[in-house]
Amino acid sequence: MIPSMKPTIHLLVLAALLITVTPAIFSSEQQPLSDAERGEHLTVKVMTLGQGDPVYVWFGHIALIVEDGITGRSIMFDYGVFDFEQENFYTNFAMGRLYYRVMASYAQQRITYALDERRNTSMITLNLSPAQRYRIYAFLLDNVRPENSTYLYHHYRDNCSTKIRDVIDMAVDGQFQQWADQVPSPYSYREHIRRYTGGHLLMDFVLNFLQSGRIDQPISLWDEMFLPDRLEEALRSFSYIDQSGSQIPIVASREVLGTFDERPAVPEEWQPHWPAALLLGSAVGLLGMFLHLKLWIHGLDPMRKHRHILAGLFDLIMGLIGGTLGSVLLFMLCFTDHDVTFGNTNVLLLHPLLLLLIPLGIMLMNGSTRALTLIDIVWGVSALSGILLIILKIFAIISQHNQLSAALIIPLLVAMGLPPIGIAIRARRHKEQQNEP
Repeated sequence: MIPSMKPTIHLLVLAALLITVTPAIFSSEQQPLSDAERGEHLTVKVMTLGQGDPVYVWFGHIALIVEDGITGRSIMFDYGVFDFEQENFYTNFAMGRLYYRVMASYAQQRITYALDERRNTSMITLNLSPAQRYRIYAFLLDNVRPENSTYLYHHYRDNCSTKIRDVIDMAVDGQFQQWADQVPSPYSYREHIRRYTGGHLLMDFVLNFLQSGRIDQPISLWDEMFLPDRLEEALRSFSYIDQSGSQIPIVASREVLGTFDERPAVPEEWQPHWPAALLLGSAVGLLGMFLHLKLWIHGLDPMRKHRHILAGLFDLIMGLIGGTLGSVLLFMLCFTDHDVTFGNTNVLLLHPLLLLLIPLGIMLMNGSTRALTLIDIVWGVSALSGILLIILKIFAIISQHNQLSAALIIPLLVAMGLPPIGIAIRARRHKEQQNEP
């Protein structure tokens, strides 16, 4: 992806290349040859890149390279291009409408950039007939034209990897999809993503929290090729039937261009992390309960202001974090095209109501008794909402895999929401007993 290229001079060089490469590849196609004859001079390769440093390259990258024996050019066709300077880029991103495009550039320059970024890089050569090679090349030439180059990106269904998967499938007349659809994936979309985010606990939580049960359904090998490394692995296992009826392995050869010790292989198994999340959520919940316990039992004490100041600060911080994240989720699932958030039951865990803890926390820090009562109501409603989620999961009414989110958040909600309810009920009963004759 272009935004990952460093330093800035690389971008300047690449921009100059883009100005010249597109007209050059079109001008080279003035050859009076048949498709098969033209294809004799073409070699089609797939370059796969491992993880990079920015978040948007954590999942790797992949591109097609066409080497042209007539022109002597080696052109990379890259479907992973986006531009932060694009008009309304951030608005479109927030609304789930991210526009990517395919770009043609000189392959060697791009390979050099990838190795400069110390990203694991491999190259496979596709074993295709001359007519198939030309079919791919002609499709790419048409796709890279300005009027055809832009597409609406989707992380799972329409990205840099699925585009190349589809081009290769076209060349073998649909045999690639027919084969891959029959092979079940061992993991769902969510579990595949967690293989990549497992070492980044905060991002692992946020991505899990924001995405709904839509990414928990069983998928096939065809679906999991949204990941570049899975696409390369699938190609290395795939053979197609040619016109003579022979079975042809689609990969002719594989070359490793660079491996780097600081870029370990993506783990084959994902890490659940919910036990650690349960411990953390319980610890935060116990801290909040400790800070509020004296206030729940005895109320505010003007002689011990530190109690309500610390309790109010805790509520403010929890409201800022939980309320903001819950509001973002509710906005995404109600008002955007981020379909992976639709129907997300995590809105029962964190929601905009928690934003009230921000002003109420400030009021409590200033000694407001009414603020303490309202805070107890907010936490109580949130705890009941979290318990509702548990009940829905126990009776299999919902199937979203949100164990990580629940393990982190529900202990906090229960610790902050149920004790004041219990204390209030006990106090009321005690008062009723005192009033009895």
